Amino acid sequence: MYIGMLQNNMAAACFLLTLLGLATFSLSVPVEYEDSNFGDLWNFVRPQQTIEFKTDPRVRVQNNWPKSGIHFGQIGGVAVDSSGNVHVFHRGDHVWDYSTFDAHDVYQGPHDRPITTDSVVQLNSQTGDIDINQTWGRNMFYMPHGLTIDHEDNFWLTDVALHQVMKFPKGSHKPSLTIGVAFQPGSDDDHLCKPTDIAVAKNGDFFVADGYCNSRILKFSKQGKLLRQWGSRNKGLKPGPGQFNVPHGLALLEDADLLCVADRENNRIQCFRAGLKDSQTTGKHITTIDHPGLGPVYGISYNPTDDLLYAINGPGGVPVQGFTIDIKEDGSSKIIGTWKPKVSGFNKPHDLAVSRDGRNVYVGEIGPNNIWKFNIQKQWRQY
Repeated sequence: MYIGMLQNNMAAACFLLTLLGLATFSLSVPVEYEDSNFGDLWNFVRPQQTIEFKTDPRVRVQNNWPKSGIHFGQIGGVAVDSSGNVHVFHRGDHVWDYSTFDAHDVYQGPHDRPITTDSVVQLNSQTGDIDINQTWGRNMFYMPHGLTIDHEDNFWLTDVALHQVMKFPKGSHKPSLTIGVAFQPGSDDDHLCKPTDIAVAKNGDFFVADGYCNSRILKFSKQGKLLRQWGSRNKGLKPGPGQFNVPHGLALLEDADLLCVADRENNRIQCFRAGLKDSQTTGKHITTIDHPGLGPVYGISYNPTDDLLYAINGPGGVPVQGFTIDIKEDGSSKIIGTWKPKVSGFNKPHDLAVSRDGRNVYVGEIGPNNIWKFNIQKQWRQY
């Protein structure tokens, strides 16, 4: 039945594009169920691109990190704390597949069987060793996704099965704030639906990408009061500003008052006013980075030490690689280079994070379940 549905949707897409006079295109169907949005025409049709970017010579993989013998489940999120420790939010023995959710986005796994291993793992940034005294999260999560560590080292996590965002104060394994209702997807002010990521401002305001179902961004106060929301699902063949097809990652450029969104299935990054300087401007669209070589953008992270945005894409008709992007407060931007492991390359990256000192970028994958460390060499920029 699934194969028939897929073939029918692909045939419909081909027929419609033929009518529109688009003669040259090819189809790429996502292979992982997390990455699937069946029935969406825009998602079925991906132009195959051969785009050459300059390599960013500053970003170089560090081999033999982490230590061999470390095993993760699917890696949902990666973050770095103020001491440089690397934290991985993974799914243990839980896997997001075709049976995980029903047609109404309700989690189909048993509600009394959370992940029984520690879902949050701390790695030493130098050695790659696990700090067993700083791993936690067993019997708490069902389908980990996003991980953010704010400037006070509070942990913010999203669980797409629970449809919730949780804040854990530094050193605590009990949430002090929860947004959303456990196991209840929804689109009103009190519910979320498979939220993907969080960005936190220094004043405590935070933003939630919501997510796989609702295609919206929500802004909350430090206390968890909803302040603003914006965004909608694609309408028509070409999405417009403020329309999303899986807003999958967030990056806050606080000094520029920009919130950038990895608009994954639309193969682009959209940036909006964060409203930290003027709340009336919250959600105002500033720019879209939609170079044809980007592909589906999974994660983005801002490095304030070099004032650059780092992004990672996934499979979808273009080479899978990381991007270094120069973006200004007025929205002007330029892709200045790409990077990836030289020998093996990436397979299915899912998230990335830049260290606070700006010297490293870490990338987590969901198949195989790897984490990569890259060193960012400091040198004069000629862009």
